[in-house]
Amino acid sequence: MNTASPHRRPPPTIEAARRAFVGGDVAATELICAQILARDANDWTAWSLLAETALQRGRPDAAIVCAERAIALSNGRPIPLILRAKCLFLTGNVRQALEAAELAQASVGTAPEEIDALGAILGLLGFHDRARGLFLRAVARRADTPQYLFNLAATERMIGAFEEAEAHCDAVLDIDRGYGLAYYLRSDLRIQTAGRNDIA
Repeated sequence: MNTASPHRRPPPTIEAARRAFVGGDVAATELICAQILARDANDWTAWSLLAETALQRGRPDAAIVCAERAIALSNGRPIPLILRAKCLFLTGNVRQALEAAELAQASVGTAPEEIDALGAILGLLGFHDRARGLFLRAVARRADTPQYLFNLAATERMIGAFEEAEAHCDAVLDIDRGYGLAYYLRSDLRIQTAGRNDIA
């Protein structure tokens, strides 16, 4: 006889945790990750997401502990290495952050989320040309993702490629008219480009 309760909730998933994180609900993200880890303490994806939430809470020391745990469990995957690089950068350990980013680059594959994340940390470290190359790869794989297009535009602004940056801001807004950062970046670009405003 089946004695399982028909009202039992399905176990929480890492996809639900990611949705909560993207939606800005850090507490819900942490709760879901804790539930996942209670079932499987070796789930590296949950440890990685906890590193992100710790950074959101301004706790880089806790974040790096979670990132190191994810690295130990992930069999060389790049995302935990990128997170460690981010934690190190935010605590002022720039040389070590670059070393972690270089390790991540050696293992990054074709997944656009990995490529984009690596581009983001290289941009933080000031390697904007390298970051741009990575963002171009991410966009080539997922041209319908506003985040990848915006990151590319922001990096192009940093290297002075203003026309390309504005075109990519336009592409972001074609996909998502509510992407506020793209409006802000585009207005900043138009201030700097004489042909697109009233500045002589």
